[in-house]
Amino acid sequence: MGRDSDFENIVLAHHPRKEYARCCIPVPLPGRRLHLCARCFGAVLGMASAAALGAPEMPLFLVLAVVLASVLHWGSGELRIARWGRWSRTGAGFGMGFTYAAVLLRAALTLRPFDALAAAGLTVALLAAVLAAKLLGIGKR
Repeated sequence: MGRDSDFENIVLAHHPRKEYARCCIPVPLPGRRLHLCARCFGAVLGMASAAALGAPEMPLFLVLAVVLASVLHWGSGELRIARWGRWSRTGAGFGMGFTYAAVLLRAALTLRPFDALAAAGLTVALLAAVLAAKLLGIGKR
């Protein structure tokens, strides 16, 4: 199959080619194969599912639990504490995408933005903690 373009590497896969088997979903196209980041692919599926289901209401504790689990999943891989495969990454992305879409759509429909702000705040705090740990050299190399 043909070589991927820089656009596909950066925007669609955003993983080195050597990690495609673990991190990406291969999509066969005529005469070639497109690689999509598994976590992002799952997130898009999750968002579409939440929208198709009419933004189901989710209790705040469940929203925060899914956000926590998804960010810890990403963070443990980023710090090289765990090595997740493509289906685990797809599932984590689906949970995050579904939850964010449901929360944001529900907040827009009900004009109650607290859940969206709480989920966004927790995400930013957790991402900052993981990135700080990475900058401090915490985790495996």
